[in-house]
Amino acid sequence: MTKKSAKWFPLISIFIGITLALIIVEVVLSSLKTQLSEYGELEDGLFHYDYQLGWAMTPLWHGRQTHLDYNVTYQIDRDGFRYTPQQKNKTDILVLGDSFTFGVGVADSDTFVNQLNRDSSHGWKNLAVAGYSTDQELLLLEKTDLEYVKSVILVVYLGNDLTDNLLDSPLQANFSKPYFELENNQLILKNQPVSRKPPSSQKITLNHLVFKPQPAHFYDHFALTQWIKATNLLKADFSPDQLTKRFINGIDLFKKIIQRMQRLTQQNNIELNIVLLSGSSVITRSNSKSAQLQQWLVQQIKQMMQKLNLPTLDLSVGLAQYKDEEPLYFPNEGHL
Repeated sequence: MTKKSAKWFPLISIFIGITLALIIVEVVLSSLKTQLSEYGELEDGLFHYDYQLGWAMTPLWHGRQTHLDYNVTYQIDRDGFRYTPQQKNKTDILVLGDSFTFGVGVADSDTFVNQLNRDSSHGWKNLAVAGYSTDQELLLLEKTDLEYVKSVILVVYLGNDLTDNLLDSPLQANFSKPYFELENNQLILKNQPVSRKPPSSQKITLNHLVFKPQPAHFYDHFALTQWIKATNLLKADFSPDQLTKRFINGIDLFKKIIQRMQRLTQQNNIELNIVLLSGSSVITRSNSKSAQLQQWLVQQIKQMMQKLNLPTLDLSVGLAQYKDEEPLYFPNEGHL
């Protein structure tokens, strides 16, 4: 080996070592991501295109979903909603929500709406659709027959409902959806009829909402890059002033959607109730950034609902009492 090559050999060795290490990390992260996705298979046909709502569930569909955390069968009733074995003949309470209220990961008999039917004299109807945000839930309620309804329960998932209201595609799915924009303090419906094609724009992530949007790069699809971007959230300033600055648009839009829903229910002599559902971090990692954001949202929404004179229940208070008895959320998938 010449003196010149000997000089560069340590640097080349370090470069090769770092490159190999990065490749190994990428393979491991990609493998973990693939492994989890393999356990998240859902039989085809549950959802179909809906020009008003983006997607809806197929009436009388039944199928299985397998995941690392569960292996369950779902049934959809003739109306296109989650089958409830204990469903009463007459419905007087409607429950709106997303996948948490739908009951992802649990059998038809174990959804909380079915248990309420079993243990209550009221007739509860589960109108929750996986992936829906508050804007879609409003539009669904507006096309629902309310003749015998006495009460509407809106379950707000604090993990993404308020952010998804701002978007033409949910954070966790690549489907197009309708959405509202505020113009002159009025709700203006956009993207309806909903496009059949997935959004062509760059996919919005929580990082986009917390930080300023960054230009796309060729390495963005790497698992390591996605992991690094996710860890950036740990560095974000989640003080009340900063949260207000970042999420005030979502709060204002949410308020207008709730006010429109309130007017609809009042016109039909129906009581509207708000239920706030937090993600697992609020219960298990209360000092995390995710928990801080959701706890801030709880305070903002409770103050808002108090001004609107709407009854509001924060489920995290009750769930926290049982956190030491048994796991409340699926450990890998995250649903309740």
